[in-house]
Amino acid sequence: MTTNCTAVESNPSVGNKRPRSERMGVKVSVKWGKEMYKDLEVDTQEQPLAFKSLLFSLSGVPPERQKLMIKGALVGDTEWTPKTTPKEGATFMLMGSAEQLAVEPPKNLPKFLEDLPEAQQQHMETRAYGAGLQNLGNTCYMNS
Repeated sequence: MTTNCTAVESNPSVGNKRPRSERMGVKVSVKWGKEMYKDLEVDTQEQPLAFKSLLFSLSGVPPERQKLMIKGALVGDTEWTPKTTPKEGATFMLMGSAEQLAVEPPKNLPKFLEDLPEAQQQHMETRAYGAGLQNLGNTCYMNS
């Protein structure tokens, strides 16, 4: 799946305080698993954490769990190094898993006949019918 975005200019969470004409933006692509985000604009005057915040909004991977690489070099959070400074058309590789929503257990758990005490199992009407098919020789696979 491919997504085209230019969200750095419009994203207030990344802290752009300079006018658009003064920004040093570079268009890059980011590959994350099977996803490919194309035409993302990176402001090299901002910290890499601002770019990671943009990637968080697109992929759901929190910045502290992101490993962002370009040409084998790992991008840090505080500054762009000469090896990690992106050039026009560069491709980043993002590694990390997206946050999963907390799964709550159901409030009313189902009660199974086998989980009830023996005394209560005897009073159930289902005991009169028995369990499954009768084994007629080499047909035990039919009981499952």
